[in-house]
Amino acid sequence: MRALCFGFHYTPLALDEAVAAMRGGGIDSVSWLLHPNRLDEYGPQMRRLGVDVYTGTVADGLPRAGTPPPTPAAEHDLQFLVDREGDYRHAWERSLALEVIRRHVHDVLEHVRPDVVLFGEVPHAACSYLLYRLARLRGIPVVTLRWGPTPLHVNAVGDIDQRLVDAVGGGPSGPISEASDRYVATLRGDYEQARPAYSRDSSSLEAKVRSRLKQGRLSVDPRLVAATVERARLRKDYEQRSVPVDQLTGDLISVFLHIQPERTTCPEGGRYVQQFLEIAELSEAAPPGWKVVVREHPSTFVRGSRLVQTSSFYDEVLALGNTVLASTESSSFALVDRSRCVATVSGTIAFEAAVRGTPALVFGNAVYRGCRGVVDAGAHRGCAVDFSTLDSSATQGDPVEEFLARFDHAPMTWVAEWTPSIDVRQLRNTGAPFAELLPRAIEHYTAG
Repeated sequence: MRALCFGFHYTPLALDEAVAAMRGGGIDSVSWLLHPNRLDEYGPQMRRLGVDVYTGTVADGLPRAGTPPPTPAAEHDLQFLVDREGDYRHAWERSLALEVIRRHVHDVLEHVRPDVVLFGEVPHAACSYLLYRLARLRGIPVVTLRWGPTPLHVNAVGDIDQRLVDAVGGGPSGPISEASDRYVATLRGDYEQARPAYSRDSSSLEAKVRSRLKQGRLSVDPRLVAATVERARLRKDYEQRSVPVDQLTGDLISVFLHIQPERTTCPEGGRYVQQFLEIAELSEAAPPGWKVVVREHPSTFVRGSRLVQTSSFYDEVLALGNTVLASTESSSFALVDRSRCVATVSGTIAFEAAVRGTPALVFGNAVYRGCRGVVDAGAHRGCAVDFSTLDSSATQGDPVEEFLARFDHAPMTWVAEWTPSIDVRQLRNTGAPFAELLPRAIEHYTAG
């Protein structure tokens, strides 16, 4: 059986574990679609493992016609995914870049002719996303690792568009695991104990920089420096216009924004990759006297070299009239506990809110859809929420403990041990979930 893969190479150890797991699942021939900028880092290791690596044009004379586009929704996602990967002068140039990627992925599929295509996480680069969509168009089985609904759970799914709890085949076959139960207890406690691992990174950034300076390993990227200055200016502008959380009163619909560009809004947000749509629809649907409170993701101001947020976005948000910006200086839990409901495209804040007893509205394909307290708000064009019945709507779905128990006992889910500092990146870097989950998933999704 032939497999074509994308991802999994988080670390050399993770790559070793992934390849071993694939061969344990009956894969005889392993090929990798690797981004060119990762070739020097992982190409030699892949070749030592007997993996065929594809980064550019594969061979002359391969078919280049007959590459149907994915669905209109997928094409919409691709426009954003291509844009995040390059600085294009106009839409024509970006369109050309997309067509070059499309032909390349088509050629690789024709050359390898895989029996299964494997992804280490939900594809969110133009190349990997096209590989996923084109493989499914051809009827090739796909296995994608999807992380959630907590940092403890790793799931193997065949369809990333399906609601996760349905995709993994979870059922009420047992009680909640001790690990999941302890994680829920953490979310019901103090924010400092429950805050995500990535949000703690910025506090240690200065120490990392100093350490690299001493070791002579710090290189200065001019684009990163410029972006850091720009983010500092943006944060100053935002905070000057924001309201401290402890000064917010009344009925609040609190919208928690995502850092962008990122997987959680593209492709998992669909049309709500433009987060202004979510805010505008909530503003229009909000009952008289209610306020729509918008909180920027704090990492927008501290991470990465590509900044897509602007002050003009905040101008448009405030122009809606019944909206305010919330300061990022207070914890997210402080705002959650003060709100009538929270809203997000697909962020973990909605699950955290549901655990803490605050109804949550989600506009994208969040991994915790189906949990009690979480309401699908973006099912239609326009906010699909009746706020007069919000509290009763939030009682639908499985209670939190029963919802997590479905994953704890699902055949296509791997569950980690709980630690106070559980971090998805730790699991990925060690490749711990691969050995047990991948062979089982390959057998399941390629059967018949």
